[in-house]
Amino acid sequence: MTHIPRRRCASARVAGTLILLAIALPASARMVRDLYTVQQPVDGQGVSERLAAFRSGLAEVFVRVSGDTQVAGDPKLQAALQDPARFVLEYRYEQAPPAVAPASPQAASALTQVPPASAQAPSASAQAPSESAQSGGGSNTAVAGTPLALHLWMRFDPDAVRIALRQAALPVWGSARPTTLVWLAVEDGMQRSIVGENEQSPLERALMKVASQRGISVLLPLMDLEDERRLSFGDLWGGFAAPVRAASARYGTHAVLVGRIHHGSGSEWRARWTLYVGNHTARWRSGADTEAQLLGFGINGLADRLAAQFAVPAGDTARSLVRIEVNGVRSLKAYARVRAYLRRLNPVLHVQTLAVRTAQADFRLEIRGDVGVLKQAIGLGRTLAPTGAVPASPGPLPAGVPTAGGPATAAAGTLLVYRLVP
Repeated sequence: MTHIPRRRCASARVAGTLILLAIALPASARMVRDLYTVQQPVDGQGVSERLAAFRSGLAEVFVRVSGDTQVAGDPKLQAALQDPARFVLEYRYEQAPPAVAPASPQAASALTQVPPASAQAPSASAQAPSESAQSGGGSNTAVAGTPLALHLWMRFDPDAVRIALRQAALPVWGSARPTTLVWLAVEDGMQRSIVGENEQSPLERALMKVASQRGISVLLPLMDLEDERRLSFGDLWGGFAAPVRAASARYGTHAVLVGRIHHGSGSEWRARWTLYVGNHTARWRSGADTEAQLLGFGINGLADRLAAQFAVPAGDTARSLVRIEVNGVRSLKAYARVRAYLRRLNPVLHVQTLAVRTAQADFRLEIRGDVGVLKQAIGLGRTLAPTGAVPASPGPLPAGVPTAGGPATAAAGTLLVYRLVP
């Protein structure tokens, strides 16, 4: 955490504001991993505890994938939440310090498989991993005598989750999601600071925890000499957009979150949030007893608004055909990369290869929604970039490349032209 002398910001008199600026920076998005994996603390390995964790975990996944914090209360999902076991692909028990749940499924613990299509909850006879297998040696305490807490790690079926949301006419948000750079300027008593990455401060931990729960990608600034030269605490505290844009450009994110946080007398933390997305602005205020709760309001507000922009809308059943030509496809490996990428895009329902020419591949996509939704999804990533190239004449497919009906000179729907980014 970079500390700033109070005299440098003597002109700042406004306390309790967080400003969220989603500004036009070079596009950067990440394929968010583990959208469908959850860890929940449990009191034991009994059937009732396991089913309660399944239900809570499925509700968290529904929130992540829909982008809607209220989705778990939707009446159309109650049947799914009453029978969560049929959504579980696998689960296992792990032990970790209470304050830090396991971050990934890499622990060397035993694995229990659950049939993905089963409509039945695990029976009482289903055996959980032994205590020695879960703890990697049978120890019940961590280093320095800290007691270990039991957690249930679960992986849910992505297809089943998406189908349940669409059948309930709820939005579905794919794994390609915009990245947000977060600048946090904190005034706590007489101390003022800017939070940088890898500081392991309470604010950083709270930020990353809520972001993980919501399935969004966030990062903190390096706070190196370049950041300190380009952006001061006063710039952040005063809400000056120009220096924030200049300092943030090096990170190449879609959105920038500038946080002005004030810790008043007693235990109260206060904030005011302002979100700028293009020409649109949204504002809200919040107060909390802890900094973790306050960060929760901010990150949940960010996730809600990003989902409103990038998730496929609920009830959008209209389908479109789009022809897309990709230049720079010079090998079978490149072709496979492009096709796999297109299939992963949230609006895409089906990908058909029409032709592969010299350094170019031609596809027809069936998408949910209109072409604008597809262009937005492609724009989030760095695999394809738009180009004004004129389509080439069709040629024969090389050996090994699949085709649906052979080469085509035209396809129904809109034509888009991109190039493959190396």
